[in-house]
Amino acid sequence: MGHLSTLNPRWQLEARRKSGRIKREVENSISVVRNMALLLRPSMLDDLGLIAALEWQAREFQNAVACG
Repeated sequence: MGHLSTLNPRWQLEARRKSGRIKREVENSISVVRNMALLLRPSMLDDLGLIAALEWQAREFQNAVACG
């Protein structure tokens, strides 16, 4: 794949817009994956241990089921 500077000047602006949009989407996707990873391994697991973390998770699940 070539550089944007090698494109016809008419297409450069559109290519820059699209590449900017792609960059933002990739950054957003990375952020979403990072947040998902953090949610899958909550810090309380390290802070409180497995039993307390599982008990908290069970309470959160019960609250979610009761509310929704």
